[in-house]
Amino acid sequence: MANPKKLTQKQEAFAQAFVLGIDGDASTANNASAAYRHAYSTKNMSADSVRVEANKLENHPNISLRISELQEAKKKKAEKRNETTIDLIDGMHKAAFKIAKQEGQASAMTSAAKNLSELHGLARKEPAAPAASITVNLPDGYKPN
Repeated sequence: MANPKKLTQKQEAFAQAFVLGIDGDASTANNASAAYRHAYSTKNMSADSVRVEANKLENHPNISLRISELQEAKKKKAEKRNETTIDLIDGMHKAAFKIAKQEGQASAMTSAAKNLSELHGLARKEPAAPAASITVNLPDGYKPN
């Protein structure tokens, strides 16, 4: 990653913890105070002081640039993982379709084809059937008020 202005080790640790979470724990990502506590000694600091200093770091031009770079890399990695997953599932459905065709199993072929079309966003989802129906029998000659 390009880093035009070198960050200190603590600033880099803050940026990494902010984007990726502390020790890879995604539940701590996007929490500037937690990232600050991870990167800096905060033993003698109040929670308000930690929050203020964390906010300063998050908005520091070089650190915010680094955070943006890390977020973009994280996004690209997630997109690649999603593409790989879709490719894997796509291959499984195609193989299932091929085997079903060889075995003459029309319903299995249909199921595989339907799954493929849904995977690629080509299938239109049918609306769910109503959970229950109510029939009301009114007496002959009934007139609403």
